[in-house]
Amino acid sequence: MTRPYTLLLVCLFACFTSCKSVDSSTDLIDEDYRIYSAYLTDFPFYKNVPSAGAIIINDSTTFNPNNIHPTTPWSWVAKLGDRCHYLKNTVSCKRAQDPAWASLFETIKQASSLKQERLFAHKFTVRCPIIMRSQQAKTPSERQGDSLSTHYLFGLSRISFDQNKTRALFFASFYCGGKCGRGELVMLEKVNQTWLLIDTFRFWIS
Repeated sequence: MTRPYTLLLVCLFACFTSCKSVDSSTDLIDEDYRIYSAYLTDFPFYKNVPSAGAIIINDSTTFNPNNIHPTTPWSWVAKLGDRCHYLKNTVSCKRAQDPAWASLFETIKQASSLKQERLFAHKFTVRCPIIMRSQQAKTPSERQGDSLSTHYLFGLSRISFDQNKTRALFFASFYCGGKCGRGELVMLEKVNQTWLLIDTFRFWIS
């Protein structure tokens, strides 16, 4: 009689271990911060974007599916990349046509079901100062003397990777005061062990 109970305990332990590992795998890792940092570092490529005096980031990952209909296909999105559509960058256009992005896009549209993760300023590697939103009001001295620069408030979603973890998609939104802000899908690819911002696809703009 002891053998079935032993087998049951082993199965329960295996299930508990498996479930626990799946949950812990959702925590943000250094690779996530490398991707976020690559995006924030390359952000000034936009035309007419004021210089950033500081980057303010929401304290946890967010998801804002504004203007994204569940049936929107990647084939439609791929044609509207900022670098492809506006800057006529043929490399970005070609990469966006890769069908591998379609499955990632379907995954990221469901990202609202993922739990939020806390973000930490010291884990970002960017040229501009990073201030977490909860600390913004507590650090006026860091922003004094910088009145001519715009401060960007960013929201960053969880990242969707392909199987080989060489492609990444996530949603980002930023607000920079007045009629300045937008929400966009961000596309990055890992080339020679470095994450490169390939293109961004705007879904709303103010």
